[in-house]
Amino acid sequence: MYLTLKIKLSLKEGRAHMITYEPFFETLKHKRITTYKLINEFGFSKGTLDSLKQNKNVTMETLNYICNLLECEVDDVIKYTRD
Repeated sequence: MYLTLKIKLSLKEGRAHMITYEPFFETLKHKRITTYKLINEFGFSKGTLDSLKQNKNVTMETLNYICNLLECEVDDVIKYTRD
């Protein structure tokens, strides 16, 4: 079971938009990469994985790292949905 992880980003207009990391976990599933393998074989940070699971912010540098590691596009890691 994969959790839908969402982050509310405050904008100047006071509106909130949603970003979900669900595609990241779907990409892992599609590529048959477990979180155990991600950490122990690819050297993925436990802290970063925890941040993704707990709906915390990640940097653009982290998104770039994930895309390079998984050989995927940004939309394979995050999904933006207007609230």
